[in-house]
Amino acid sequence: MGRLELGGRSRLCTRVRRDCKQLGNGEALIDYKFHMFKQPDGSFQYMFYLNDDLNIGYQGNQNIYRYQLFVNQLNQPTKLASHANFDAKVHQHQLPALNQMLDFSKKLMTELDYARIDWYYIDGKIYFGEITLTPSAGANFRYGEQLDKELGAMWHYNPSSH
Repeated sequence: MGRLELGGRSRLCTRVRRDCKQLGNGEALIDYKFHMFKQPDGSFQYMFYLNDDLNIGYQGNQNIYRYQLFVNQLNQPTKLASHANFDAKVHQHQLPALNQMLDFSKKLMTELDYARIDWYYIDGKIYFGEITLTPSAGANFRYGEQLDKELGAMWHYNPSSH
């Protein structure tokens, strides 16, 4: 069953990426990923992950991508775990769209404590990517220990909401 799901998802993602590339004149897609953490009072904390999908190398068996991370704000990337060679300032003109993606993400979180919600922004339009509850199957260690602890402190698991 897992293989079928992964295979189906892989084909779907390939199709969506191909279709979106056609929408975006063949340019590399930029993923706008919001790690959303619902707080006990119903508010949200988040980490916004901006990835330009440009593979810059390999570490072990994992691809290394250029990215910037923004914690609880969209203006300044965190210094804890961002690639210095990726200038996120080029995306500052998209702040209204990023704020709209953040608002959409909050609306999708009504029944969830945590999720990563992905978006694309192509030709001035926002496209939904996916919701995932277990990014990288929980095996992503690229953020570093300090940011991992900070993100862990944001997660308030509420078993009664499930």
